[in-house]
Amino acid sequence: MVIPEARSRLHKGLDDLINGRITNWNFDPLYYELKDSDDLAVAEIANFSWGLYHDTVGPYRITEHYRIGPEAREMADRCLLFLKTNLEYGWPDWPKQSLRSLVSNWLSVAISLAIVLSLLLACTLGDSIFARFFACGLMFSLLVYHLWHWFFPDRQNSPAWKEFWASGDKDAWPFLRRSEYQDALQTVSQSAARTVE
Repeated sequence: MVIPEARSRLHKGLDDLINGRITNWNFDPLYYELKDSDDLAVAEIANFSWGLYHDTVGPYRITEHYRIGPEAREMADRCLLFLKTNLEYGWPDWPKQSLRSLVSNWLSVAISLAIVLSLLLACTLGDSIFARFFACGLMFSLLVYHLWHWFFPDRQNSPAWKEFWASGDKDAWPFLRRSEYQDALQTVSQSAARTVE
């Protein structure tokens, strides 16, 4: 299902986000409104857009201090183009978050808390046995965290993600095929040429 109004609103919001006209916190309400849209393209692009920034840092604009990488920017530009089309979204659902990535996410939170707790206890307990115990616990936590990332480095290499990317042309996402992307580029450039004349 194509919902032109939702596509238009997401197009404006994403364009404003990646060009630094609005902050990540300004984009959040639009994301929460559109992430479950009946237009699958809107839902998937909203979810992709939410991954372009961190909302734990506070409000900021994507500018030279907080930039997205070139690959993410290319995908964002393709998303903007896709939102101007009437194409149906042809990709399957994104792979669900695996147990490994969930553990990895929570492991980083647990280690952060362990560091804070260890520092607090070390300051209050000084050179006691408890301070040494927590320092050893911190070292062990960091070791576990690094070993986890050594053995399970990237969820994009999982079988579920490989199957997902085999469904179409990865370099064209959210377009399913490169030819759809090329056609959309040509249509937009022809439309722009007609507008200039």
